[in-house]
Amino acid sequence: MNPVKHILFLSMGAQLSMLAAQATPSTDLHLGHFEVQIDYESSPGNPDAGWQFSVSYDVTNDFNTAEGVVRLDPANTTIVATPDTETVLSGPFQGLGDAGDSIWLLPQANRPGQIFFGWRTIIPAGIFQKSFSGFFTPDGQGNIIVELIDVSGPAVDAGGKFAMWESKSLGGVEMHFNTADGLDANDRLEPVPIGEHAHYNYGLTQPGNYEVTFRASGRLNPGQSDGGQDTSSTATFHFAVPFSSVAKGEAQLRLALTEAAGTAAIHPTGESVEYAPGQVVLVTEAQEVVSILRPYAFGIDPTATTSTVESHRIGLPGLDPVAFTSGTTLATNPLEILQVIGPGNLETVMDGNARYFVFSESGIYRVKLRAIGMDGTNTVYGPDFELVFLAGLEADYGFADWADSFERTHGLTPGSLLDDGSDWDGDSIPDVVEYQLFWEGLDPAVADADKLPMPDPSDPNGLIIFHRDTYKDRLNRDNENIVLEYSADFSTWSGWSDRAHGWPLENFETGAENGNAYGRIQRRAFRLPEDSTAPANGFFRWRIDAAN
Repeated sequence: MNPVKHILFLSMGAQLSMLAAQATPSTDLHLGHFEVQIDYESSPGNPDAGWQFSVSYDVTNDFNTAEGVVRLDPANTTIVATPDTETVLSGPFQGLGDAGDSIWLLPQANRPGQIFFGWRTIIPAGIFQKSFSGFFTPDGQGNIIVELIDVSGPAVDAGGKFAMWESKSLGGVEMHFNTADGLDANDRLEPVPIGEHAHYNYGLTQPGNYEVTFRASGRLNPGQSDGGQDTSSTATFHFAVPFSSVAKGEAQLRLALTEAAGTAAIHPTGESVEYAPGQVVLVTEAQEVVSILRPYAFGIDPTATTSTVESHRIGLPGLDPVAFTSGTTLATNPLEILQVIGPGNLETVMDGNARYFVFSESGIYRVKLRAIGMDGTNTVYGPDFELVFLAGLEADYGFADWADSFERTHGLTPGSLLDDGSDWDGDSIPDVVEYQLFWEGLDPAVADADKLPMPDPSDPNGLIIFHRDTYKDRLNRDNENIVLEYSADFSTWSGWSDRAHGWPLENFETGAENGNAYGRIQRRAFRLPEDSTAPANGFFRWRIDAAN
C-alpha cells in the first residue's frame, strides 16, 4: 500500500461542553513520557503525612523545573506494556528467564511504540539528610531512599516476576529491584537525589496484572520540624502486560442462558484468562480431525450449572461465574449456529463434550451463535453472540489477507479491495479504515456506516467506545496506526505521537475495559476534556496513518 492517510470525521459539536462535566474514566498509559513521581512537603508533628506519590507527566516536556507537571493518582492509573515491548531472551538473565523466554521490557531509552517511564523527585533541598548504605549525615541537599517492598497480583500468582535495572554506559547492568530472588534489603534504590529525573528498565515476565508497592523514606535534617526523625510512606503502582487475545486450537466455552450472566466466556486451554466474545480471535490448529482440515475444538459440559472463574477476565464485567437459574441446564446439544459469514462452509463435529468447528476454506469467519438450555421440558435460549475464527491465518494477518478473505466471502474479483483508498461498498468508509475497525463489525462489501462507533445518548459520560487491535496497529511507526484527533475549531487538530510527553491524556483517549485485565484486542474510549479546558464546541476524528 502507498503511504496515504485516510481520514474519517466524527463530529460531536456542542454536545461536548455538556458532557465534559461528567467523571473521567481511570487512565491507562501505553505511550509517552511519564514518571513515578515523589513529592515531599514539611508536615510538622506528622512527618509521614508529607509524602505524595503520583504518576506524572510534564506538559512542557521540561523536566528541569516543576512547572507544567500534571499528577495522576497511582490508584487509578495503569502502565500497560505495548506489543513492541515483548523481547525474547537470548540467554539466562538475572533469574527472569532463559534463552527463548519472553520478557516485556519497558526500556530505559525513549523508543517508538513503547512507554518512556522514569522517576522524578520534587522536594525542596535541605529537608532530608544525606544517606549511604543506611547511614545518615546532615546535608544541604540531601536525598531519599526507595525500596520495593511488595509485588502481587494475578500475574505474580501465575509465576510472573518484576524487576527494575539500569543499563550502564560501558556495558553491563545494575539491578535495583528483582523479585526473581525474593525481596530483601538489596531491593533498594539509594541514594535518590533531590530533584532527580532518571530512567531505568522495567521487566515483567508474564501477561497479567502486577501491583507494585514502593516505600520512600528519609531522615529529616536538624533544624527541620521533627528534625532527626525518620519518615516514610508507601504507594502501589499498577502495571499490566496484555494477554494475546488468541485462543488457539481449543478452548472451554462457558455459555449463559440469560442476559444478566453475559453471553459467553472463552477460556483458552491452560491459560489463566477468559475473554468476552468480542475481544478474542479463535485460531484453528493445522491438524486433521475426522479427515477434515482446519478444526477448532470447544469443550462444553452440558450438565454444568456454573463455571469456575479465571483470575484474569477481559471484556467480562465483574468476577462472578456464569450461572444458570435453578432448574435450568444446557441442552445435550447446547450450541445453535445462527449465521456464518466467511469464504467457506462451517461443519460441526461432536465427540463427547467436545464440539469441533471445521472450516472448508482458509480465511476470516464471523459466526453468530446462542446457547440452548432446558427448563424442565421447555427449551430456552441464551442471548446471541458472535465469535471470530481464523482458519489458516494467524492473529497478525495483514491487509492483503483481510482483503482476500472478504473478496472470496462476497464473490468479488480478486484485488477489488486492495486499491489504496478504495471504498468498494460506497459507504464513505475507506477499506483500510474498515480493516482497522474490524472489531466494530464493519464489512468492506456491505454499506454499514451505522456500525461506526458513536456517542451513546444513554451513557451519562457520552464516551465513544471503540476497539484497537494491536496486531494491526502496534502503536509504533512501522505499522498503520489509528490516530485519534481532537479540535475545538475544526482547524487546529491535536493528534497522535508515540513520543508526545502527555499522550494520550492530551488527546483524550483511555481504556474502557470491562473486566480486570488487558488483551491485544483492547476496548478504548475517547476521553472528554476536563471542565477547565472544555470548549463550547468540540470535534473528534479518526485518521489511519500509513507506516513511515
